[in-house]
Amino acid sequence: MATDDAPTGAPCWIELFAADPEQVLPFYGDLFGWTSEPPQEEFGGYINVSTADGRRLAGCMKNDGSTGAPDGWSIYLQTDDAKKVADATVANGGTVVVPAMEVMDLGSMVVVADAGQAAVGAWQPGTLASRPAPSRAHRHGSSC
Repeated sequence: MATDDAPTGAPCWIELFAADPEQVLPFYGDLFGWTSEPPQEEFGGYINVSTADGRRLAGCMKNDGSTGAPDGWSIYLQTDDAKKVADATVANGGTVVVPAMEVMDLGSMVVVADAGQAAVGAWQPGTLASRPAPSRAHRHGSSC
């Protein structure tokens, strides 16, 4: 396991759901210097996004409109057990939006919503170790 794994509950991945990834990904490249890899057909066209120095920090899926969901960003929080997150969500008055599922050998994911219907994902790493999302909160001496 990587030494930079995120602690339980910490943000560890962000994901963009976009109708036209080829149009919007260059926008983030211009803003933040991010680069994107070609779509991975074995993962349904998933696109990995990296910082200018090559550190993966996000992913992008094409929004084909079939779910009715708008384009937008999602956040995934670190967990040791995606199934337990699903079970605890229901036990605490929330709903499971996307059931816990394995993503090949990379890890397992689940998307849940709290009692107010705010959705969040959880990621249980397999061979793909989680890394804390870059933020000021992870830097020494930061105020937030």
